[in-house]
Amino acid sequence: HSPLNGQALVAAKVLSVAWMGGQYPTSGGGHEWNFGGGAAPGSKAPSPESASAASYAVGRMPASVEVTFLGYEVGDQIFTGGRLTECAPANNPCRKAYVDMQGLGKNRQSWDPATALFGILGVSLDDYEFVGQGGRCVVDPTSGADHWESPSVAPANQKYLALKATRAASVAGQIDALLCQPPANGLADPVQV
Repeated sequence: HSPLNGQALVAAKVLSVAWMGGQYPTSGGGHEWNFGGGAAPGSKAPSPESASAASYAVGRMPASVEVTFLGYEVGDQIFTGGRLTECAPANNPCRKAYVDMQGLGKNRQSWDPATALFGILGVSLDDYEFVGQGGRCVVDPTSGADHWESPSVAPANQKYLALKATRAASVAGQIDALLCQPPANGLADPVQV
């Protein structure tokens, strides 16, 4: 247990956050899936609880924490996972998840995998550029719509990634290569719990 409140605890313990959410520089008045409660832009009404929570979390991130957003428009261009049909055994849980969701050999957009790749390994400036330094993401607490405020009217340490033209295949190849690696522990079968 910590005597610090949530915001103070984050400021004390977190250096940076890779955040999949939003659409940049604007969601155009609609909401992006993660900020609107799981509803695709324009498809149905946002979840008021999710929009409010997204606005709260994004708006109260301490300025000492470096936040990099990867928006819908980036992951929507990066397709991965289909290679798992060829490179991983049938009992591989990642392969099974992709096959169950997409079918044999079929790719899927890679919003979360691209964000995880950046969060763990950092960014290749061959593939991405940082945009919006000095600004911040603002999420409407009712609709979940977002826009980039630049310059920021409140202290912020935020930016977003823009995928460079023709670089989607490069990022997809990096993700697929990691998905196709055998487990580091050498076990061919998933651990049963």
